[in-house]
Amino acid sequence: MLFNNQDWKLSVTEINLYENTVSLDGQSYPLSFAIKTLIPGYLSGLPSTSRESMELLEKLAEAGVTISNFFSNDLMTAYQRRQINKRVEAERIAKELASQKELQRREQVKAERRTYGENLRSATHSAGRSRASIMADLDSGANWMDSL
Repeated sequence: MLFNNQDWKLSVTEINLYENTVSLDGQSYPLSFAIKTLIPGYLSGLPSTSRESMELLEKLAEAGVTISNFFSNDLMTAYQRRQINKRVEAERIAKELASQKELQRREQVKAERRTYGENLRSATHSAGRSRASIMADLDSGANWMDSL
């Protein structure tokens, strides 16, 4: 076998829209030539849903190239589906992080309440009186200084 397209991955290292150039495997080409000839030739040997083809399209799209004008409908459909899946995954992760943050906040509130209750109990025990008796004295309207 002379050449196996599945073992080789096209390396897009630099896309310069101002100079209309792209570096493929370290060699600079005019952007229009690469998009119309070289890249479709490379992608034609790959399945439309392959990771390599999706990564290549993402690099071009991130650089600002309007990829929908140059590639086949099935490739663009696969790319759009991948973008939707990435967006859904990002939303799922954001929801998961938000729920973890909320759970952590609830645990912190519980701990603060528990600490407050323990401090209140220890304060009433150290005074030798129950909380109920302190509340009863306060509710009775008696002067608390008289009970000292």
